[in-house]
Amino acid sequence: MAEAIEVLTKHKEIDLSAEIKQKLLKISASTIDRLLKPEKDRYGLGKGRKGTKPGTLLDKRLQNITDLIIRIL
Repeated sequence: MAEAIEVLTKHKEIDLSAEIKQKLLKISASTIDRLLKPEKDRYGLGKGRKGTKPGTLLDKRLQNITDLIIRIL
């Protein structure tokens, strides 16, 4: 998580306050999964997803999930 935050911040993909950054560094993968479960279910991003590979829609969904994480924290 630390590396992802560093890279995203460096490339100005996200702008995090110090408080949010600390929370993201402390949160466990299990907690993130529990918090995102409703969104994953809604977008069909859970286990067993079949079909064609996603295109640009995935980028939008990931941005929505990232925004959700930031709002939750």
